Amino acid sequence: MPTSTTKTKKTTSASGSRRSRPSRSTAAAISNFSSAQRWLLQHTNHERMRVVPYNDKSFSLDRMGKLLKLMGNPHNELKCVQIAGTKGKGSTCAMLSSMLQACGYTVGLFTSPHLVDMRERITINGEMITHADLTELFKQIEVHEKKMGKESDLTYFEVLTATAMRYFADQAVDIVILETGLGGRLDSTTVVTPLVCGLVHIGLDHTNILGERVADIAREKAGIFKKGVPAVSVEQVEEVCEVFNEEAQR
Repeated sequence: MPTSTTKTKKTTSASGSRRSRPSRSTAAAISNFSSAQRWLLQHTNHERMRVVPYNDKSFSLDRMGKLLKLMGNPHNELKCVQIAGTKGKGSTCAMLSSMLQACGYTVGLFTSPHLVDMRERITINGEMITHADLTELFKQIEVHEKKMGKESDLTYFEVLTATAMRYFADQAVDIVILETGLGGRLDSTTVVTPLVCGLVHIGLDHTNILGERVADIAREKAGIFKKGVPAVSVEQVEEVCEVFNEEAQR
C-alpha cells in the first residue's frame, strides 16, 4: 500500500535554539493512551522517511524475535496467513478477513498504514483494539525494550507488530491475517511461520529501497517463503514467476 511522507517542523525555544526531542530513556512513563502515543512516536517510523536504510540492522528479524521471546512468543500461538506484494495487499487482507468471519471464525487483522487512528491497524472482527488494551501492551513492551538494552532499537512498525501478536494471542482469535509492511524478507511480520503465504501483484514500487527491477522486488517479496508452507500467487509476469519458482526451490 502506498505510504505518505510529511515534513517535520523544527521547534525552537525562546532563545532560538533547536529543541531536542526527549529520548526514550528520559521520557515520562506510559500512563494513558496519550502518553502511549507519544512513546510510540519516539521510535523510528520508516513509513515517514524519504530515504530508508534497507538492511538487516534497520529491519531486524533477530531483534523482533528477541522482543517476542520476552513477550512469551505469542506468534507461536497464532494461525496466520501472510500477504505480501506491491498492489492489493490491504484489500486482499480485508476480503480474506470478511470471508473468514462469514464462515464463523474470529479473525485478527493487522494492516498498515492507518488513516486516522493507529488502532485501525489492529482489529478483531472489524473492531479496533481498545485504548486500554493498547496502552497496557505498550507498557509491557516499554519494559521489555529496557531489558533488551543496547540490542534494542525497535521501530514504530515492530512495536505495532509485536503489540498485534500479543493482543491476538491474548484474545485467542481463530486466525490472523498479516499484511507485510515493506518488502517481505526483512519485514517484522516474517517472524511468523504462517499456514499459507499469499502474493498479490508485483510491480515497480519503492525502487530506491527494494531494487530497480521487478525481479529484484519479487525476490524481496518472496522472502516470506518458508519450507513446507504453501505459497499462492495471483497471475504475475513471467519474470516474477521465474523468481518465485527459484525462491520456492531454496
